[in-house]
Amino acid sequence: MMLREKVRTAPLWKKVLASVALTVAASWVVTTTLGVKFGYDDQKETCLDFKFSIVKHSPNHHFTTGEVISFDPATVAPGIFPKGKFLGKLVVGIPGDKLEVTPEGVMVNRILLSTDFSVKYPPKFQSITIPPDHYFVIGTAPGSFDSRYYGLVPQSAVYGVVTPLI
Repeated sequence: MMLREKVRTAPLWKKVLASVALTVAASWVVTTTLGVKFGYDDQKETCLDFKFSIVKHSPNHHFTTGEVISFDPATVAPGIFPKGKFLGKLVVGIPGDKLEVTPEGVMVNRILLSTDFSVKYPPKFQSITIPPDHYFVIGTAPGSFDSRYYGLVPQSAVYGVVTPLI
């Protein structure tokens, strides 16, 4: 019997299993050879404006304001997040920026970002100049747990750049 005939007559569970195996194998090849991971935000209220993303491994990239990065939160908030979980947040403060976190919101270089970023709990710090190789990150949801509360994200904790899919 030819391969094509075997596929046509195979039971449905074998076809599904073959499809799943092929998808897993293709995902493994993509993630290991290209340094790409697939991200999914399972929260009811997402911290960014998308649920699915691709994360490109770029540990030596110097990120700019407006980029979304993925990082290991266990390095900035140990005991709160499990190891192996990655967060995606928006970069709003880069090395050299002067940052103020007040009850009214976050100010970067004396510009108020938005009143949506008001602080509901005591902030990690109130005024700081961001040192080299560190970033101040926020989520776009008002209740986001971000740098206002756990502080700066070191470059060493960053996995890479997040690109939204959906």
